[in-house]
Amino acid sequence: ASPSLADGLYYEYDLLGMTVMDEDKTILGTVEEILESSGNHIFVVRRGQQELLIPALKRVIAAVDVVGRAMTIRAEGMVESP
Repeated sequence: ASPSLADGLYYEYDLLGMTVMDEDKTILGTVEEILESSGNHIFVVRRGQQELLIPALKRVIAAVDVVGRAMTIRAEGMVESP
């Protein structure tokens, strides 16, 4: 088993494949890839042909449930409404 991380930190392998939803529980896709940028990591979330780039910032990521394999984001201003 991997050593425990500080609260709010996660292993990449725990996040890959995780279902991503907004605070209204609308499923936005699955974490397919994690990119490293100079300021922060970016989650590449895909659903079909749609791709979202979600910055790994505390103001954007509302909750991560490793056991439940789900990530909740504050999508306001980031995701186009259907």
